[in-house]
Amino acid sequence: MLRQDLTLTVEESSDAAVRLRLEGSALLARGGDVKSFQGFDVRLLGSITYDRTRKAFERFDVVALGDSWGTTDWSQKGGRYPVGLAFELAGGRSPCDRMIPLHLPENPDYFASR
Repeated sequence: MLRQDLTLTVEESSDAAVRLRLEGSALLARGGDVKSFQGFDVRLLGSITYDRTRKAFERFDVVALGDSWGTTDWSQKGGRYPVGLAFELAGGRSPCDRMIPLHLPENPDYFASR
């Protein structure tokens, strides 16, 4: 990663939960600079809720919108092109929630306890 600028703001707080707003940007580029052959330059916006009773996150909704460039497994375009991604907290109740994300199968510790 070349750049990250993230801000968490407490929007609401109670004995039961804390609701946060995430805003910021990130620039990721393979090769270490913005002229690299592959990259992703995005703005981020999201809402995160922490349950104080359970001591666990109960909501994590974040979107990333911006530009990407280079050739990837899912895009053969040249130049910059728009990309949007959405992230949410998986419930862990279905097999689909426990699938390893694309390009991470080589990481056997992905689901390890921390």
